[in-house]
Amino acid sequence: MVDTITLQDVLLKSSWLLPLVVGLVEVAKEAVKIPARFLPLASVLIGLVVGLIVIQLSVIGGVAGVVLGLGGVGLWEFGKTTVAGK
Repeated sequence: MVDTITLQDVLLKSSWLLPLVVGLVEVAKEAVKIPARFLPLASVLIGLVVGLIVIQLSVIGGVAGVVLGLGGVGLWEFGKTTVAGK
C-alpha cells in the first residue's frame, strides 16, 4: 500500500521544521564557516534534505523542503531587521 501525504500533514510538520532548518543553517554557518552570501543557498539545500527525510521522499517532500529553506531565509531576515534593527 502506498503511503499518501496530505497538505495538512505537510503544514503540521512545517510548523516545527521551519525553526529546525533555521537552527541547522546557523550550526552549518559556524561549523563549516559558510560565507554570508551563500547562506540562502545553504538554507534551501538544508530545507530540501530535511523535507525529503522528514516529510516524504518524493516530489512533494522536495518542494516542501525548498519552501522550508526559503521560509527559513525569510524568517531570519525578518527577525534580523525587526528585532535587531539592522
